[in-house]
Amino acid sequence: MTGLGKVVFLSRYRRRRIKDLIVPEGFVDSASLVAQADLFVGAGGTITREAALQGTPAIVVNVFRGQHVNDYLAEKGFPIFKTELASVFELAKRVLGGKRDVSDLLAKLENPVDAIANIVEGICR
Repeated sequence: MTGLGKVVFLSRYRRRRIKDLIVPEGFVDSASLVAQADLFVGAGGTITREAALQGTPAIVVNVFRGQHVNDYLAEKGFPIFKTELASVFELAKRVLGGKRDVSDLLAKLENPVDAIANIVEGICR
């Protein structure tokens, strides 16, 4: 379809066939799928972050405001890129195949379990 490769389309609600796209019919382990992908394009939700946190370039199409987690991950160096719909294809050509080893970046992030435990302990005091 795009000339850049095969496209797997994950629909949130309706699963129907779309010409030239792979549309899975049942459950999809999206975290495993994006780990194997060369590029992810989405609206900036959970799967976008799963991709970037695994080193898969993730393009966020600017449709929602206030995606602070995505901004944070980009600032930390994870491969997450924001763009307008009209520029997605050009950006995809630039970042496609730019999968990265992000283990050093992951090691620098605070463990969320520790952060939650500290908050709960603070509340209980």
